[in-house]
Amino acid sequence: MIVDLETSGGHVNTRRTNIEGTPQKQMEAEAEAAVEPPMLTKTAEAEIAMELKRLYGQMLAEPMPERFTGLLDQLSKAERRSERDS
Repeated sequence: MIVDLETSGGHVNTRRTNIEGTPQKQMEAEAEAAVEPPMLTKTAEAEIAMELKRLYGQMLAEPMPERFTGLLDQLSKAERRSERDS
């Protein structure tokens, strides 16, 4: 951050800027604006929710891959051994 000092009529004025010379108030306003999420209509939210439910519903209906269930079994056995050895 850079602080510019200006004198005018016997008064010292300061202006904070970043390295590129953007005033701090502008940087804060831009940061605040970037944080605000875009607003969706209720219809858009409902359509997104329905599509996500359809997509994830299809995925949940698929069988779990053997490799994944094998890894879960290995993890479960390791946790039991760790608890037993503690």
